[in-house]
Amino acid sequence: MLTPKHFMYAIYALAGLTLVGVGANAYQTYRINTLSDTIQKQLRGELSEAARGISQTRQDIKTLESQMVTGRELSSRIENILEGLDKSTRDSIERFQAETGAKIDSISVRMTSIEAKLKGKAKVGTEPTTPIQPPPASWQGITNEDAARCVSFPSFCDPLEFTWSTPYGKPLASFFTDNFWGGDYTLELKLEFKAIVIEYAEDQSSIGSGAVRNQGLHILAGYTNEKGDFIPIAEDKLMQGNPNLDSRFFYTPKVDPQNIKLKKLRLFEPSLLVGIAYLDKLSAFSAGASLLNLQGGDYRLGVQMALTNKQPYLAGVVSYHPYVLGKHLNISPAVGWAVGMDGSNTWVAGLYFQVW
Repeated sequence: MLTPKHFMYAIYALAGLTLVGVGANAYQTYRINTLSDTIQKQLRGELSEAARGISQTRQDIKTLESQMVTGRELSSRIENILEGLDKSTRDSIERFQAETGAKIDSISVRMTSIEAKLKGKAKVGTEPTTPIQPPPASWQGITNEDAARCVSFPSFCDPLEFTWSTPYGKPLASFFTDNFWGGDYTLELKLEFKAIVIEYAEDQSSIGSGAVRNQGLHILAGYTNEKGDFIPIAEDKLMQGNPNLDSRFFYTPKVDPQNIKLKKLRLFEPSLLVGIAYLDKLSAFSAGASLLNLQGGDYRLGVQMALTNKQPYLAGVVSYHPYVLGKHLNISPAVGWAVGMDGSNTWVAGLYFQVW
């Protein structure tokens, strides 16, 4: 038989579970509010030591000087930066945004340089049509003076073809001219580039962190070998020192969805429910908590204490909370099974209001 002592144990257990849920919700609310306050400070330029470290330029990981700005400030920055693109590219960006509704939430401009030393093979002159005989003993070869004369007076010398190219790639680079002594020179580059973008951000799961971000872009120049593998030969280097060419990264604050409260409830996120119940042909005042949320909180399993003029009842109930226009309605019907203090049991139906 259910005794008053057993009832008190059940009430203590219900209160304990509810307090755990209240504490978890309070902590979540504290995290969200702290994150929001930190982001507002960062928009004013107030950064923690860790955030300053993320927002600085670093040559080794190719990060830029980054700055968090508001949406209005970003629009102004975007307009200035996009002016550097040709009109057809700007028109394509505008069409894409119009078609998809996409917005730009960050933009960066960077100046980089790539330097590399390439080894190649040179070819001088054309292939002879007849075998070349050894020179006579009196021939002393072409002297620097002979070469200088040909450069100064190319009409006195036969045209001399010259070609240089890399032994790898298609080729990767080649340099050639029809007349070494005074013709036009041509340099062909067939570089392939591999870009690796890494975005860095504060860990928003840590209390006190905000939304500072930065971006590292590694540009590798190289070629594709016969197996189809990309072979890098050089990596870009950020250009620094010239205020007109300094690289910058502008962005609006972005929050990880995992770190904000979702509209749907977690599995264990108690709610306090108060209302009226009908059981054993009696009306009762009922108060308790939902403990487990199914389907994001549409259905909730919980415990209610129903007080009638005969005796109290402890009931396990399932309540239904319709999700309408982005939120759960504050009123919910429920059904369950109740056990009275005298050990009797019966069906219970109720109508509850969520007070927290």
